Amino acid sequence: MELHQLQVNRGLKDKKRVGRGGKRGTYSGRGVKGQKARAGARFEPMIRPLIKRYHKLKGDRFTSSAKPKILAEVSLSALEKNFESGETVSPKILREKSLIKSYYGKVPAVKILNNGELTKDLIFEKCSFSHSAREKVLALKGQIKEEPVRKAKKGKKQLSAEEIQQQKVKFQERVAKQRAAKKKTAEKRRKEARKSKGKKK
Repeated sequence: MELHQLQVNRGLKDKKRVGRGGKRGTYSGRGVKGQKARAGARFEPMIRPLIKRYHKLKGDRFTSSAKPKILAEVSLSALEKNFESGETVSPKILREKSLIKSYYGKVPAVKILNNGELTKDLIFEKCSFSHSAREKVLALKGQIKEEPVRKAKKGKKQLSAEEIQQQKVKFQERVAKQRAAKKKTAEKRRKEARKSKGKKK
C-alpha cells in the first residue's frame, strides 16, 4: 500500500429523505403543513372557469353566418363619370370597371347613394338604393329591373284574443286526454295485480 492509495475516512453520510411528487425535495414542492400539503389536494385555478366561457376562435379564413354581409357603396357621381346613358349597372360590371373591390374572391352587394349629380338614364340590376337616390334615378326615367330582397326579421307573431282562447282550449283537451290515459293504465295494473294474487292463493 502506498501514500497515493490512502483515502480519508469521512464516516457514513445520512441519506436525504426524498419526497413524493413533482419535485424531489423533502416536501415535494407542497410547502409545510396546511391543506395543500396533504395527499389528494387538487385545486382548480380561479381563471379556468373564465377561460372555458370564451368562444373558440377559428382560422384566418373562417366566416361565420352571424357576420354581416359587406356592402359596397357607389355614388351617383361615379356612375355619371363611368357610364353612358342606356348602359346596365350591376355588381359584376362595377367590379370590372374597378369601382368596387371583391372580398374573398366574391363580388359584394352594392348600394347606390345620393352623392353627386346624375343626368343619364341607366338600367340597374341587383343593386339596392337609398331613398333619395331611388327618386333621382326614377325621375330620369331610369329602370330598376332586379333588386335584392331584404329578409324580414323573425319575430314572435302577435295573436288575437280568439286565437289565444283557442290555444287554451286545445291545451286543456290535451291535458284531459293524458289524465284519462294515465287512469286507464293504472286500472289495468290494479286488475293484473288482483288476478296474480288470486292465482297465488
